[in-house]
Parts: sequence; structure tokens; C-alpha cells
Amino acid sequence: MPEYNYKCGECFVAFKQEHGMREKIEECPSCKSIHSLVRLPSNFLLNKNDKEDKPGDLVKRSIEEFRKDLIEEKKSLKEEHYE
Repeated sequence: MPEYNYKCGECFVAFKQEHGMREKIEECPSCKSIHSLVRLPSNFLLNKNDKEDKPGDLVKRSIEEFRKDLIEEKKSLKEEHYE
């Protein structure tokens, strides 16, 4: 279920609430006022750091590490002597 941020217009308490997309929360859990809640925008974009990995960077790193491991494994197999 998605989590939404709310703030009460009466007591100004901010809180998070999990509920379905079509559900509406109308009562403040703190002061119990009705129809005073305002849904706040999600802050998931505010935490984005451009220096962090972009989608696919982890996959590229994993492939590169696997490639290095594969080269090492091939070298070790070539050096083995079979009887």
C-alpha cells in the first residue's frame, strides 16, 4: 500500500498514513477534526542525489565484475594439467 503524508489544518500535526489510492482520510488522528487534512507532496525526489547510481549502473558494474572473474577463471583453467 502507498504511504501518504498529511498535515492537519487545525492542530498542524504532520503524519504519514498508509492506505489505498482510492481511500480518503478525513479525520486527524491527533485532534480528531474532520475535513482539515491536507495531503502533502511526497519528498522522494528531494532526496535524489545526482552522484548516486543511475538505473543500470549496478547491472553494468556486476557485468564488469563477472567479466573479470571469468577472465581469471579461464586463466586458472588454462594453467591446470589434466591427466
